[in-house]
Amino acid sequence: MSTKDERGEVAWAAFQQLVKSLEAARLELEDPNLLETALLAMLNQHGAHITRHIQEQSNVDPCKIVCWAGCSLLKEVCLIKDAEGRCPAHAVADATIRTLEGFLYEDQGVCLSEKSHLLLLRMLIQEKQDNYKQSEHGIWQNGLYATFHVASEVAKSLRSI
Repeated sequence: MSTKDERGEVAWAAFQQLVKSLEAARLELEDPNLLETALLAMLNQHGAHITRHIQEQSNVDPCKIVCWAGCSLLKEVCLIKDAEGRCPAHAVADATIRTLEGFLYEDQGVCLSEKSHLLLLRMLIQEKQDNYKQSEHGIWQNGLYATFHVASEVAKSLRSI
C-alpha cells in the first residue's frame, strides 16, 4: 500500500506525461486554464467515484489518471479545425491514446497496432460528437481505461505461461 504522498506523485507524473503528449501534438489551447480545469474536473469526478463505490484508495493507476484527465480535457475543446487544419479534439484524443500506448509499452513491452489506435481515436471522437449520451458507437473514459487495463493484464498473463 502506498502513502497519500506517493499516490499524489504517481498521479501528477501520469498527468505530466499527458501534458508532454499534448505539447508534442503542438496543441494550442484557446484558454490556457483548460488543463487546470480538466485536472480539477478529473479530481472531482474521481472523488465522487470513490465515494459512490465506497473504495479505499490504496494505489493510483496512471492509466486511469490519463483516461479521466484526457477525457475531461476532450470535453472542453472543440471539434472545429483551426486555420491550419488542426482539430483540438482530435489532438487531445490522439495525445491521450498515445500516452496510454506509451504506458503499455513501458510496462508490458506491447504496442497497439495503428488500426487499434485509429479505432480508439474514432470511438473517442464519436462519443464527443454524440455529446456523451452513451453513444452506441463511442467509447469514453471508463471504456478507454478498460481497454488498456485489460490489454496490460493479458500481456502480463501471457508472459507467465
